[in-house]
Amino acid sequence: EFEPVFNAMLENAVRICEAKFGILYLCQDEQFLVVAMHGAPAAWTVRPAGCTVQVARFRFMPAIRIVDDEPGNLALLNNLLGGKYRVKVASSGAQALRLASEAPLPDAILLDVMMPGVDGYEVCRRLKANAGTRDIPVIFLTAKSEIEDAERGFEAGGSDYITKPILPPVVLARVETHVSLKVARDYLKGGTWT
Repeated sequence: EFEPVFNAMLENAVRICEAKFGILYLCQDEQFLVVAMHGAPAAWTVRPAGCTVQVARFRFMPAIRIVDDEPGNLALLNNLLGGKYRVKVASSGAQALRLASEAPLPDAILLDVMMPGVDGYEVCRRLKANAGTRDIPVIFLTAKSEIEDAERGFEAGGSDYITKPILPPVVLARVETHVSLKVARDYLKGGTWT
């Protein structure tokens, strides 16, 4: 519907990525940085330079890994996130570690804590120790609701902690937030997007 606008005032506009949120553009000057993304109006007027960025809608699906040893939880989360993300599921910590390194690398991992064998805390520690996976946000999804459990998750390197039973709007909002943050961090590091 809207064509991206590139004119003399937007010579510094750089296409970041096509996320599920729509196409993202960065307009950069010495004084400001603006990213047009999900929920943005069709055009943003950026001050002080006064350039305008228009948003074109495209479909891109970030990759998500869901790790839980309960098939019902995997099905619920896959149904919730499958229309918005490329989902791969794992039912064990060992399988999660393998999937985390497969292309396309995930943009976020939803990880249960209590699993047989390698638990979620240990999976997260191993992911954070690996240079190839350390920047992937890990969102713990668990029935463990004590403050000490959440602290342990954050100490292991987790980015967020959601207790079960889940509230779908909360899961959707937090996943979207962490994926958006990862995309922005990848851009600032000069990375690429899958």
